[in-house]
Amino acid sequence: MMNLDVAINTLADQMDDFSLHKDYLNLTSDPEVKRMMRKFGDGDPYGCCFSDHIWVFDNKMRRKKKKILVTGQFIYVLSQDKANKLNRNYPLGNLIQVALSAKNYTLLLLSFTENFDMLIDSYRRLDIILYIVQRMRVTREIERHPDFKLIYLKNFILRKRNREEIQINYKENMKGELKILQETFRNSKRSGYLNLRKKGRFFGYSWSNYFFMASNIGLVYFKTFGVSSTTTT
Repeated sequence: MMNLDVAINTLADQMDDFSLHKDYLNLTSDPEVKRMMRKFGDGDPYGCCFSDHIWVFDNKMRRKKKKILVTGQFIYVLSQDKANKLNRNYPLGNLIQVALSAKNYTLLLLSFTENFDMLIDSYRRLDIILYIVQRMRVTREIERHPDFKLIYLKNFILRKRNREEIQINYKENMKGELKILQETFRNSKRSGYLNLRKKGRFFGYSWSNYFFMASNIGLVYFKTFGVSSTTTT
């Protein structure tokens, strides 16, 4: 397994060659999405955007599955169905703060100057942050663009005052701060378990829980996290 620090440093070194083509859901090929973007004056003929499935919390803290689309000008929240109906859109320039939770590895709180805050649950939390940072870097080279504050909250209670927080300087030393942002290892430790069906010794089948990893030789599973003996399937 690659050392975690090596993986983080490798990611940081590659940020100068960061690809803006991350349309994982292929939303820019949808004519309705293109029409919606043109309506807001947001058009990119090269499909430079980020899209993915996310969970968004409403004001009653109920999770709803949505799609997110991040471009050079807006953050769009679309319906989960094939219609890709626009639910909300946030100008990227109005983003003033991004807050991360220390106790949850998937929560992300986006705060804006002229709109409601948006609480997101996504396993690609780090990808969303890095994409927004890179998008703002590109935009800042073309026109004056405000910066946002990136903080790491040790206590993610939204209504609590004087929360203990760590501010992350993503503009000057993103490489040094990636250790605190890296969640891939912790997410896999938390959610890397699958149930495997095995044939019984005499008859029938039984289900057992194992920790799985995807590798270049196939799926490798362990009895539990941290156990060195493996089985390949």
